[in-house]
Amino acid sequence: MKNIDERVAAIIEQVIRRNPGEVEFHQAVREVAETLGPVLQKHPEFAEHKIIERICEPERQVIFRVPWQDDRGEVQINRGFRVGFNSALGPYKGGLRFHPSVYLGVIKFLAFEQIFKNSITGMPIGGAKGGSDFDPKGRSDGEVMRFCQSFMIELYRHLGEHTDVPAGDIGVGAREIGYLFGQYKRITNRYESGVITGKSPAWGGALVRRESTGYGLIFFVEEMLKARGQALEGRTAVVSGSGNVARRSTSSAARWSPAPTRTVSSMIRTASISIPSSASRRSSGAGSTPTDAVAAGPNTIRKARSGAFPATSRCPARRRMNSTPSVRAR
Repeated sequence: MKNIDERVAAIIEQVIRRNPGEVEFHQAVREVAETLGPVLQKHPEFAEHKIIERICEPERQVIFRVPWQDDRGEVQINRGFRVGFNSALGPYKGGLRFHPSVYLGVIKFLAFEQIFKNSITGMPIGGAKGGSDFDPKGRSDGEVMRFCQSFMIELYRHLGEHTDVPAGDIGVGAREIGYLFGQYKRITNRYESGVITGKSPAWGGALVRRESTGYGLIFFVEEMLKARGQALEGRTAVVSGSGNVARRSTSSAARWSPAPTRTVSSMIRTASISIPSSASRRSSGAGSTPTDAVAAGPNTIRKARSGAFPATSRCPARRRMNSTPSVRAR
């Protein structure tokens, strides 16, 4: 086992040496590589063919200039990235992030983890990530549109429903996806609905896309507790943050009761929800319409009204949210 540990340490050292200054990427590789000792011991052929080293090296990295004009007529320059890390299972798949903190190390860290996140879905998709150091916060719709169009002028040549399929991430919502997809369609003269995900349902997007990550988190917690012989009811859920996932998971947890107890701290960006037991729900007359769910921001408390979805919805996730036996703990 000592030789295996030395081999793993050598892989990590090589990654750090070949990718200087990319601390987020270094950390991601270390967290994965340090768990692979038993795998290499069981399958020495993986070490012989340097499978781990291959996984840690992106298949392709694209860095490009993104010039665009703001509302004052001044030209701004940002940097765009797209890292296709692994396509062994299928086309690259991963979001685009628009945030000032974005640089190559962040994108490589996210793309590396996307390999494993996508692989465990059982779907034939690889791992990738992209984005820019552009900050959409405080920008007008026109400025965001011009940036997205300029961004896609270079990115489009690297995309395709069988090659690379981007989506949204931090700073990239339905608005930005719309601008990006519109520009892609205009450049290629093709309507490839599968080339970008996260679109509005009005023009090819999936239902319950916005809610899926937050609701999925609660489904996962429910199944995890069930595997341990426990239930979600009667517990207190602490949700950190005030983004899309935090708000949707909070509203999903609130479906367990028409009147959950809420304690909120806007300074530490958390929301705590007490989920009552079956007895207390029955005594309070729990119905099909839950109450407000609360998620905290740094300065404000945001409320998300969590009304029931139509039981006839075509989306399985929405049908599940309206199914009493599957949503409420047994």
